Amino acid sequence: TYGKWSILEVDRHTLAKAGDEYSIKAEYQMGRFLYENDISVPEFYAYAYPNVSLESPEFGQPLRLWYILMEKIPGPVIANLDIYNLIPAREQFMEEVKKVINIGIIPIEANYGLNSIFDKEKQKLTLIDFECWEERSKHELLSWCKRIEKMQNPFYI
Repeated sequence: TYGKWSILEVDRHTLAKAGDEYSIKAEYQMGRFLYENDISVPEFYAYAYPNVSLESPEFGQPLRLWYILMEKIPGPVIANLDIYNLIPAREQFMEEVKKVINIGIIPIEANYGLNSIFDKEKQKLTLIDFECWEERSKHELLSWCKRIEKMQNPFYI
């Protein structure tokens, strides 16, 4: 249910996301920064480097990729929500993206409806997949604010 093979379930509460060294380190640093600034993102516990003495639980082969160990968030991505849950998810999405911009980060790829999870039971949205997010200048942030205004339409994904 997590898309590509690069996300493995470690246990009921933890996921391991695989990738190259640069992507994993970038996402880990950004994730920790966002979490520390009260943005709704999974908690990142650690990252692990390739180690041929450890076996992948899924493939039974040595670990050859980098991994982030992170909190598992229940629920579907926004794009898969029914209309009753789409509206509160969209409102929370907009608030979280505005908070991200307010701390000087451009949330590249945040507007595709696939990079946030909505926990229906808790009615809580969590942003995910931010290895491409970057700190930017005030001018670039203002440009993104205009883009966010377009996203206010609840049917824009």
